[in-house]
Amino acid sequence: MRILAKNVLESAKTILLILLVLCSIVLSGIVWTGTPTEMTVGRSHFFSSPLYGRERLVSDFVKPQAIWVWTKDNELFRLSGESATAQGIFQSLQGAHMRYAHLITNKRFTVPPMGPYIALDFGHLLADGSLWSYAFPTLHTNENWSVQGWVYLVPEVSSEDWSVYFQTSQGIDHLLLSGVANTLRSALIPNDQYVPYAQLAYDHKLFNLPYDALSMRSQTWILEDPSPMPIVNSFFRDPSLIQTVQVNRGMTVYTDGMHVVQLSRELLGFKLNYCAPQVPLAHYGETMENALTTAVPFLDSHGGFVGNEVLERVSSGKKLDPVALSFRDEVEGWPLYSQLNQIQVQLINGSVSHVTRLLSYLQSEVAQQRVTILSGSQLLQILQTMHLHQIHSITLGYGTELQTLNEVQVVPVYQIKMSRHTLYLNAQTGQPFQGMGM
Repeated sequence: MRILAKNVLESAKTILLILLVLCSIVLSGIVWTGTPTEMTVGRSHFFSSPLYGRERLVSDFVKPQAIWVWTKDNELFRLSGESATAQGIFQSLQGAHMRYAHLITNKRFTVPPMGPYIALDFGHLLADGSLWSYAFPTLHTNENWSVQGWVYLVPEVSSEDWSVYFQTSQGIDHLLLSGVANTLRSALIPNDQYVPYAQLAYDHKLFNLPYDALSMRSQTWILEDPSPMPIVNSFFRDPSLIQTVQVNRGMTVYTDGMHVVQLSRELLGFKLNYCAPQVPLAHYGETMENALTTAVPFLDSHGGFVGNEVLERVSSGKKLDPVALSFRDEVEGWPLYSQLNQIQVQLINGSVSHVTRLLSYLQSEVAQQRVTILSGSQLLQILQTMHLHQIHSITLGYGTELQTLNEVQVVPVYQIKMSRHTLYLNAQTGQPFQGMGM
């Protein structure tokens, strides 16, 4: 009896062992066939909302802030960069043949020389010379001229060529320009696109100011306040990893543990501040070209541009400071002095580290009226009564003021930059103007 029970137990153990082996084989097959393949969590690139802004090219931002024309009759005119004549000048320069002539070290030679000329005001864009290839793509040279002031185009008397003059720390550089005779010579003849200006003296300095009491447009625009989340999401590779922190009723912080977006509710709408992971500053000396070619594609894929933004300045400050870029908008070729459509970007080690922008923007014009602004001489009389001195520049443009919660008035203003502060005057009345972001 014991022997029979022992045989049954051994048989049961054998059957159980066989079942365990079979289960092991089946489970091994399941594990083998079910091994997960390599997967990418999140997105391989940042999200961009096509409903907010539009993409721009780097070359869009390397253009003169204004074009000045001095005719053979000794008359000065300002030409808007948006005018058809200005566009013709830009296109002719893109295909013109340009070659280097020589460096003028004679201190008696000054720019601009006598006679008619076209002056291109690039602001500070050519300060380090790295953006020359965008401004004049047909000029093949290894030189990176640091331009101080305007670039002058002067017609040659004895030929169809033009001379190009600009001031550098070494002296006055002279280039020869050919293949643009008809376009540039026709630009020396004023038409209704030209704004008459005059060189007027104030406090021992000459300023280019409107010759007459100009007629400009005062406009009313609808202020668009877009949904912020598509733009917020564009700063994160995987929105599902975003953690939300409600700081207070008007401020929310979004983070994935590395990138941070702070969204604050202000009077005009949402203001966005982006901060990348902090890293030590490993090197410095970013050129304007490097900064611009990094910042523009980044902004293209993080909301884009909503107006006619131009590059206002690029600054690096001290050697160990980040590189800062500032973009501002234009209205009909005139600068817009407002916090609307302003974008500030910082770069560290060749990468974008901070972005600050107000998401609200001017969507559509709903009303306008023509207003007569002060001439240059009338403006200087007002400045004289205000006892203003140490003025660096006077520029005509537009300012903004909030009319209702979704309507903005765009009015002509004069910007007066002084050594310690900047003053804005209503160009129609001459009264101090306290607009948005001023």
